[in-house]
Amino acid sequence: MRGSNVTAVTSGACWIAVEGAGEPVLLRQGDCFLLPHGWPFRVASDLSLPSDDWKRHFLGSRDGTLVKLNGGGDVTVLGGHFQLAGPGAQMLVGMLPPIVHLQSEADRKTLRWAFDRMRQELADAKPGNFLVVQQLANMIFVQALRLHLDEGSGVGWLFALSDKHVGAAIAAIHREPARRWTVASLALEVGMSRSGFAARFGELVGDGPIEYLTRWRMLLAGRSLSRGDPSGRPPARSGMNQKVRSAQPSSA
Repeated sequence: MRGSNVTAVTSGACWIAVEGAGEPVLLRQGDCFLLPHGWPFRVASDLSLPSDDWKRHFLGSRDGTLVKLNGGGDVTVLGGHFQLAGPGAQMLVGMLPPIVHLQSEADRKTLRWAFDRMRQELADAKPGNFLVVQQLANMIFVQALRLHLDEGSGVGWLFALSDKHVGAAIAAIHREPARRWTVASLALEVGMSRSGFAARFGELVGDGPIEYLTRWRMLLAGRSLSRGDPSGRPPARSGMNQKVRSAQPSSA
């Protein structure tokens, strides 16, 4: 799976254009954006300028360091690149738009401390600064997802987690995927009637409880096969991990 990026504009303004995602988006100081699908993208003050491969600017630089493009300028962006692992990763990324653009003042306030702290760590070459930056990037990624969920009324298991009953049912399925769940047993688990639970689950998740359970088991079985288990049986317990591969701040 391609990696995901979460980035903030800490000074200046620039445009971002994501391949296959429609019109470019103007980013202003304080804006944060999440690119969950790993699609090719361009960031520029002027999109009419010819593209330049960012990788060559980072050659020879250590992870967690500031890199200047074209000698530096009025625009500074800080961000990190993530690789999501686990059976839920594909499901998570699949329900997110190509660009998650967080621009409200409340969102900016929530993320400002973390990005300010990241900038300080990158500016001061102190022992352990990259470890601190990694942890900050993890926190920013999770918080960006939370803010996106708070802003919209999407359909999918991630959005449904905030619902007391449906979220509890999804947690039970993830906790014990091999259990012989039925709609009735899941409804009993979360304290709802069978019909009310089935209707609520379908409304929020987009699939029925058993369809969701089947899809989750198939994802677990695929992971087991990829790890060399010929039975392809889902484990008794499962989860999803995320790993920050590298921080990629720049000043342009």
